[in-house]
Amino acid sequence: MRKITVFLLLGAMTLMLLAGCTSANSNPQDSQPVGGSAAVTPSGTEPEQNSPSGGPMTLSVWTSQYNEADLVALESTIAAFNQKHPEVTIDLVTVEDYETSYKLAFDGNNGPDVVYVDDTTQVLLERYGYLKDMTDYVNRYGWADICQDGLLDYQNARHQGQYYSVSAWSNPRAFWYNKTIFDELGLSVPTTLAELEECAQAAKEAGYVPFELSTLTMLWNIDELIFDYAKYDEVADWYYLRGTSSGMERARLTAMETIQGWRDKGYFRDEAVSLDTTAAFTMFAGGSSAMFYCSGNISNYFDSYVSGFEVGAFPFPPAEAGAEKVIVNGTHGGWAMNAALDGEKADMAAEFINMFFTEEVNRYWVAAGYFSALSYDTAGANSSPSYEKVVEACKGTKIGFFMDNALTGLLDKMLSLNESFLLGDIDGAAYASSINDTYEALKAEQAG
Repeated sequence: MRKITVFLLLGAMTLMLLAGCTSANSNPQDSQPVGGSAAVTPSGTEPEQNSPSGGPMTLSVWTSQYNEADLVALESTIAAFNQKHPEVTIDLVTVEDYETSYKLAFDGNNGPDVVYVDDTTQVLLERYGYLKDMTDYVNRYGWADICQDGLLDYQNARHQGQYYSVSAWSNPRAFWYNKTIFDELGLSVPTTLAELEECAQAAKEAGYVPFELSTLTMLWNIDELIFDYAKYDEVADWYYLRGTSSGMERARLTAMETIQGWRDKGYFRDEAVSLDTTAAFTMFAGGSSAMFYCSGNISNYFDSYVSGFEVGAFPFPPAEAGAEKVIVNGTHGGWAMNAALDGEKADMAAEFINMFFTEEVNRYWVAAGYFSALSYDTAGANSSPSYEKVVEACKGTKIGFFMDNALTGLLDKMLSLNESFLLGDIDGAAYASSINDTYEALKAEQAG
């Protein structure tokens, strides 16, 4: 049985020495890193099969998954892998700030064998030829056959028919709501956008904050409204840089006019502009706000931090009753391979990645709060009632995009505009126009 070296890279000196780091996702669970370094020896049984070489091998694996629940799931995954391949040592490095530091590591020929990437980082590393085309492995293992329809394509749609990373998890957003407030006001879960606004108005009149919000979660509200107002194919064309239709432009403008109406009616907390997502969650957990549109991945934290009221969940409602519901729910990152890998080591890296597509390991990650995109039955794997509410809320919905991922640099611009908008310095029309201009400028810059 081999040891697994687990590092958490914190601080500039450590980052420089190891030439690599990754960043966390923006939700409350990511604010609880595990510090220090440790050697972990997983428990396991006799191996079921050997590596292609049958001899000792080391795989370096880098990921931004660093909180306590993630580390438990990672250790369990590696233990399961070592049951099959005890001759393989996994050097696991977990890091915080990833986009720049992954790039630095690969630039210095120190890139890991296996790396966990989000969509934007994948595009960055692909651009420089650092990631391996995994299409043959996708077909060999049949990953697409057990994955949620379209999920692997979503992560790789800029290269149709080719796969540079694979994901076993989705990353849904949902409206969390305070059931005590809803019951007090006689409100039902809204099924249309008009009903959502009726709930917000009732909460406002009763002295509650209708929508909890941060500058980041505002992005997802806007994305959802665009999906309500645009055709899916129009959004996809914009996201994958195939062009901006007049319908997409109208949808963004209408979405921003809707958000402006909410702002002007006082549906957001006055200090929303100064809140990060963790602070917004804390405000919602305090019981003074009716609804909070945020990541489903915070479900486990509701059970720990919310008291005095019951939490419910529902999908962002469509503009019209009965319309197909698209929710912001892309991949929760994906596993990629170093382009320099070949032969037996490439095959073993694929073997490691395949562990995430097995039923046993899938349940480890569901227990950690991840939302499975695989066809396995995960009932009972996560004991959080709030987690199950998100699963139920997302049934029958279609995967939507995190639109800030369309181009590198777009997220920073959107967050800056969100601040200006919440401060009242710009209106919805100016916001929409600025995004259109920034999109075209970044698209031209990155095409060059």
